[in-house]
Amino acid sequence: MAITQITAASLADNAVTTAKINADAVTAAKIPANQIGNSELDLTAAYAFTGAVTGNISAGKPAFHAYLNTQVTGIANETVTIIPMAHERFDTNSAYNTSTYKFTPQVAGTYQFGVAANMQMGDGKTLYVYVLKNGTGWQQAVLRVVQTYGSEDYAGIYCSGPVVMNGSSDWVTPACYHNHGSDRILQAHTDATLFWGFRIY
Repeated sequence: MAITQITAASLADNAVTTAKINADAVTAAKIPANQIGNSELDLTAAYAFTGAVTGNISAGKPAFHAYLNTQVTGIANETVTIIPMAHERFDTNSAYNTSTYKFTPQVAGTYQFGVAANMQMGDGKTLYVYVLKNGTGWQQAVLRVVQTYGSEDYAGIYCSGPVVMNGSSDWVTPACYHNHGSDRILQAHTDATLFWGFRIY
């Protein structure tokens, strides 16, 4: 019995149509894993997507924003002090701890972090803010107060930068330091003393 090979040339245009294919004849179960990939798709073409995005689309992009909600007194002189930012605006992956003030993402990558602080300061004094990684200074900013409007006024300072996180045990937390000579006060406000971060890649 002779078998005739069917080729693309032997098929008339539109000979095979959707009307001739049984419903659900081709299913995901019949297509090997990764059968359709970049080599099978024209990556320069425009495709219309009509489905719905499901699942936790933020899982790979952890982000958070925390702030100081209550004024903190007694910030000791010449001491690196963790800023107790116990309130959140958002925390996509529940990775920021409002009790320890640590952000511990479970997704490895490079993150952008920022910390801002407003502290009661006097003339000629210096204020530092830090993003500490695993308890050690990683990003920092320094502000020397030249002159205040009153005998003592609030000075604002901000720092930001990228930090590589291993996605398992690395953590970051906000901190400050001053050399005023006596205990200082941190101002509490959603836009005054805050800590935030998100994964870049």
